[in-house]
Amino acid sequence: MQTDLKRLTFFDRFSINKYFHWMLIILVLFVFIVILYPSLGTRRYHYQVGDVAKRDIKAHEDFFVEDTAATENKRLNAKEKILTVYDYQPKLVSQIIQRVKKAFENLQKVYINTDPEPLKSIENPENSSYELSDESSPDLETLIWNKKQAFETQLGLTISNGAFKILMEMKFAEELSNLITKVISEIMGKGIVVNKEILLNEMDKGITLRDVDTQTEKTVQNLKQFYGPDQAKTVVRVIAQPLFENLDYTVIHLVVDLVQHLIQPNISLNRNETEARKKEIVEQIEPVMYRIKAGEMLVREGERITEIQLMKLIAMDDQVRRGADFTTVIIYIDGLPFSHCYPKAI
Repeated sequence: MQTDLKRLTFFDRFSINKYFHWMLIILVLFVFIVILYPSLGTRRYHYQVGDVAKRDIKAHEDFFVEDTAATENKRLNAKEKILTVYDYQPKLVSQIIQRVKKAFENLQKVYINTDPEPLKSIENPENSSYELSDESSPDLETLIWNKKQAFETQLGLTISNGAFKILMEMKFAEELSNLITKVISEIMGKGIVVNKEILLNEMDKGITLRDVDTQTEKTVQNLKQFYGPDQAKTVVRVIAQPLFENLDYTVIHLVVDLVQHLIQPNISLNRNETEARKKEIVEQIEPVMYRIKAGEMLVREGERITEIQLMKLIAMDDQVRRGADFTTVIIYIDGLPFSHCYPKAI
């Protein structure tokens, strides 16, 4: 029996249509998509700092925002409190003194074993000279000259023939080596820094002076007490002058010259250790955060977007990106697109 189409209702007509069931399925799916993903139909905004907001945006829920400026300032302050580390080598002075004593002793032994005359005093009594004694044989003189290179190696410096001859005339007296080591000890004992100009940049804070042997540390405020290399050489004569009252000028000049070449900086900047300590303290600093409450207005319609507002929007996006109700916003940072999804305003 043929169906009377005029008697069929509107729904009955569609129900017998072969495409009706597919159309119904597609419609249901579309409704579900709209319900579950409403952001598909929302407007897209292109915001950067200075742009005018198209609509109000409120916080969808509580979240935290890092105050990057405050965090950075806190880290800089922490780094500033870390004193620059300088390494102090206390054994260096004793090593130099031992080299001097050993070098002189080696040649003193040659005179003792070869020359029966006692070693002369290095003082310069009236009408006295430092010429080799008559008892000194040419063979002894040759033997001493042959040991010049070994003497230089032991000291760690080159000595002119004229200076070496003066030492020979004094038979490398122990009193002479004692004078040399005493001046070295006094100057290096106060400390010689590699670069005093850089050191004095720390005058306001002071430095951490670390003993490289014991790994003990102390804070030093008075940085002017240390010598620079040139300053140390200059004060050699000043410090040694009271000790040289009875010496010939030639001998004084020789001692001063030897000391100036023997002293070395024993305080040096340890840049790597300083930077490592600053890095460590920075890593311990927690970010400065402040709380945004749910419903708090982040940006009002018509306002120009500020850096702080943009920071809040990005922070909110990180917090609620996977939420159910989103408004899509495209933000441009430094001219580059940066896509974010934000909750719709309440």
